[in-house]
Amino acid sequence: MRRRFLLIAPPRLGLRLAPMIKFRMPFLLVLALVVPFVAQAEGALPVPDNAKPAMRGVLEKLGYAGPYAVELRRLYESQAYQPLWSHDGSATPQAQVMVDALVRAGERGLIAADYDGPNLKDSLTRLSSGQPSAGESWAAFDVTLSRASMRFGNHLHRGRIDVADLTKLGISIQANRPLDLPRVVSELSKSADPLRELDRLEPATGVYGALKAALAHYRALAQAAPPAPVKLAKSLHAGESSESVPNLRTLLQLNGYLDPNALPAADANLYDDGLADAVRRFQARFGLEPDGIVGGQTLKQINMTPAERLNQIRLGLERLRWLPEQRDSAYLIVNVPSFRLYGYDAGVPDLAKPDISMNVIVGEAIDTHNTPVFHADMESIAFRPYWNVPYSIAHKELLPLIEKSYSYLAKNDMEIVADDGISVGLDASQGNIDAVDHGQFRLRQRPGPKNALGPIKFVFPNMNSVYLHGTPKQYLFQRARRDFSHGCIRLADPAGLAEFVLKNENGWNRSRIESAMQGDKSFSVRLSRNVPVYIFYTTALADAQGQVLFYPDVYGQDAGLLQLLGKEGG
Repeated sequence: MRRRFLLIAPPRLGLRLAPMIKFRMPFLLVLALVVPFVAQAEGALPVPDNAKPAMRGVLEKLGYAGPYAVELRRLYESQAYQPLWSHDGSATPQAQVMVDALVRAGERGLIAADYDGPNLKDSLTRLSSGQPSAGESWAAFDVTLSRASMRFGNHLHRGRIDVADLTKLGISIQANRPLDLPRVVSELSKSADPLRELDRLEPATGVYGALKAALAHYRALAQAAPPAPVKLAKSLHAGESSESVPNLRTLLQLNGYLDPNALPAADANLYDDGLADAVRRFQARFGLEPDGIVGGQTLKQINMTPAERLNQIRLGLERLRWLPEQRDSAYLIVNVPSFRLYGYDAGVPDLAKPDISMNVIVGEAIDTHNTPVFHADMESIAFRPYWNVPYSIAHKELLPLIEKSYSYLAKNDMEIVADDGISVGLDASQGNIDAVDHGQFRLRQRPGPKNALGPIKFVFPNMNSVYLHGTPKQYLFQRARRDFSHGCIRLADPAGLAEFVLKNENGWNRSRIESAMQGDKSFSVRLSRNVPVYIFYTTALADAQGQVLFYPDVYGQDAGLLQLLGKEGG
């Protein structure tokens, strides 16, 4: 479980600065430029007169003028301006562990340079040997390590990427509450095991742990030269031959889908049944149609380099830091790339161990149809809902069909409705159709077996007009890739989800739910306690056995996010 710290709410100055995400400012580079004639920075917080002289000078010139200024002041006030990371001219064991942890930030999916890890290590070496560079001192080292530790802890707990930058990408998240950073750093500086304290700041889920473990494997693979790619002019079927089959075999062996000792066919270029079976295993693991055919999507996934997989895992870790730490009641998570819903009675969101899960259909991967990433609270459930057709769908898709044949309305249980909500079932005349086209009237589909929302709609009001609901097109759930909707999320088992959501509502069991679905009345059930819904997007997860799962980036979100997160060595 992630450690919880009491937050004494000062102004959140410097908690997350967007410019620090755009570029990396080595703290010690700034520190080295601080010389005696530099005046106190404009806007810096004053240092109390009772500060120890050495610490006072450093804090005036560096510590109180920049990111985490308020938190640094609180930290050193609480320590009576004594150093946290050194004693009698020597680094504490905790300082050595923390500097090493910052240098190895890549093992947690972050970048060492963001926390000045390499420079801090060099400074520690020089100070310990009695040969500091100009501007270096134990006091300067102390403040710099404290600030770097604050930033590192904050990023491990809440994510590195600023919420404002995510909004520009169309990603709306509810950031986890801020840590009491002075307390975090104080405890790190005194802990017998600082690494354990850092671990407790991260998500306490099996998926996060599995991705972090896989990170080490892919970082090692990324150091080697990438294997030769598979190049095909057309799709490859079992029984066919290609000069790229040996490369295909090598890639499958490297990724663990084919026994390294398996002997190739007499014709090394033959795509035999054994290889096709290995490709099916690969496809199933990567969210592809397991047909054994090496086509465009399979080729793209199989040719992804270890460095690209490494970045997928880093993005997966970052996204998992955005999820809620822990909740004391039920909540839902939908992951778009895996086309899957996960429900939890309470606790931490471990996507490998949900209390309920099911396949879903999400928005089509074209402009305006993408299912957005956001959070909202479910307030009610509608049984046998009407579908009020959005104007864009009516205008672009349905009205042309209705104009070709007015019988389309009756065949699909649709009707024209006036905006007053009273006049319903209006004639399918050209005048009424034109009124729909001009936004004066609207189309509505009556409850029943043809209704696009199915028998249940789960309502969580949001600016995107996205909801969870059933569908009459159950056959689409047999597909591996399921982006077919206009943005809403269709459920494979709406009755099962209703049972999960309503189980604490008096009198609602499976029998009553099924009766409501099959009845002749439309009505809603208001929940006594809202159920948070998180629409999530990650292309890297893990199963209950700790096996990493990769999914196609259906909406192409990874590239923009990686630019904000930063690449290792970039």
